[in-house]
Amino acid sequence: MDQPHGDITLAQLYRVLERASRQPQPLRTYLGLQWILFIPLPLIKIRQFWHDYSLREYLVTFTALVLTALQRAFRVMVFIMGASFYLHRVLERFFMFGNELTFSRNFFKEVITFILRDNRALFERLENVKVKGDVVSTESDSTLTNFVSTILNLLVMNLNYICISVPGKTKCSADDHSLIYKFHEVIGHGDTITITVYLLYALIGNLICLNILYLYSVSMLGSLKKYGQYSKKLLVLVWGSFKQLI
Repeated sequence: MDQPHGDITLAQLYRVLERASRQPQPLRTYLGLQWILFIPLPLIKIRQFWHDYSLREYLVTFTALVLTALQRAFRVMVFIMGASFYLHRVLERFFMFGNELTFSRNFFKEVITFILRDNRALFERLENVKVKGDVVSTESDSTLTNFVSTILNLLVMNLNYICISVPGKTKCSADDHSLIYKFHEVIGHGDTITITVYLLYALIGNLICLNILYLYSVSMLGSLKKYGQYSKKLLVLVWGSFKQLI
């Protein structure tokens, strides 16, 4: 006879119990019972627990994570340094027309100098750097203070400035002989408008010049391509005539 659909045979029950006994049971792995004089006492399997969760394993994992993090941080630092150097060169080439239109080596530097022109503390720092002859600061016992001071020294050294040296003293100030100061004299409505007009003049002029350069390059490449095709046909014709003579 067929077995009813809802009934469970002994073989099926045995397979279920066997499958359950094979499943991992962490609690039984580290805990057990020890019978002493018919009294069950709990037993903690410290050796098994230490083998599975040893401090050495955690130390190895933690050390591997730290080394991986340091390696990635070093790669990121190298990438940022390389990318910043490359980006600086790319920006230099890209804004070369803007520099020519503003009669400066770097019109962004002109803007920064114009903004900081009245910051006497920065120019006093520049005077100290000029007298000392070194941008690295060692004036404080704090490494962080010296680091920040060195960054500020590098900043002021990249401004457009004029220094007048007399015996025992150096006087520095912003170089006001650039185009942005002429814009300021003509506009005369505050620094924000002056900077905006100056940047628009430099950037729009730079884009116009780049478009002209692009169109000229495309035209030149087209002409070179035509001359190349003409030279190739002429070479084939001369080579064919030379082969007939032979």
